[in-house]
Amino acid sequence: MAMNQAEDPLSRATAALKRSEEPVWPGDQRAHVLRTVRTAITPAELVTTRAAGGIDQDSDGSTTSVSTRVLRRALREELPADAASALDNVSFTVTDGRLTALAMQLVAAYGPDLRQVAQHRRDRARAILAGLLGYDDFPIDVSVTDLLADG
Repeated sequence: MAMNQAEDPLSRATAALKRSEEPVWPGDQRAHVLRTVRTAITPAELVTTRAAGGIDQDSDGSTTSVSTRVLRRALREELPADAASALDNVSFTVTDGRLTALAMQLVAAYGPDLRQVAQHRRDRARAILAGLLGYDDFPIDVSVTDLLADG
């Protein structure tokens, strides 16, 4: 099942390098490539976790935060492609350090009930994020952005 790899830093860096009008000389290629890769890093936000009992701070007043990059990677690893669908894109809405919404875009196979596919992905994502963040009181929007036929 083909997936859009727009979030892959290497693909984005390669595309940026191809678009670049900056001259690249043989001795300068490594530095140019590294500069381009560094500019292709996906921006991230910090999301505050919640401890048992629903508190955001421990007894010393400290908080623990997780980067949306970590959350995105956890979802990609824990929601691998299967016969029915593959995760295409994930976006987070963070307000005042709290995850307030999640949007997932799927590429799905033609045939399975898309409502069931979306609900399965939604339930799994909720469980994964609840395990990492300590809360799951945010909406999860699932949309199918592409439909693939067998063969």
